[in-house]
Amino acid sequence: TSNPLLYIFYFRRTRPPPRPPLSSSSAASDVYKRQNEPNVAYICSRYYRAPELIFGNQFYTPAVDVWSVGCIFAEMMLGDPIFRGFDSSNQLVEIIRVLGTPTREQLEQLNSRNQPLQDVKCKPWSTVFPQHVPVEAHDLIGKLLEYVPKDRVHPCLLYTSPSPRDS
Repeated sequence: TSNPLLYIFYFRRTRPPPRPPLSSSSAASDVYKRQNEPNVAYICSRYYRAPELIFGNQFYTPAVDVWSVGCIFAEMMLGDPIFRGFDSSNQLVEIIRVLGTPTREQLEQLNSRNQPLQDVKCKPWSTVFPQHVPVEAHDLIGKLLEYVPKDRVHPCLLYTSPSPRDS
């Protein structure tokens, strides 16, 4: 078709989101949150698992899916998974190898138990992806692959970004 789209379906194995009340004025992300109800931390394939899940956080949001979409998008650009760990600990090493070591504040928000991590600087996206990958893709992947879930771009905001065709 002249308007190619990629559809990524809801693939988490947690409880479905509750229906919002008709008079709700809360943000879209609040609709999916269940207060004080733990979920399982082992919910998706390792290569696409968000850092908060690797640290065992059971009180997560749909931002774990945003991370997974970022991993899928990066894989489309690379032809291979961007983070290819052979177990959970090595998965974290692979993430740090690209994104750099998370700050102490980021680690606290990820439910980290103060695990000592080697200090690694983040790689520029231009060294991670082949030359043909546009800078706009680097920017999008950077917004999807943020350590802290609340810092990841909200999916609804992706629809409001101007596309190159709109210019």
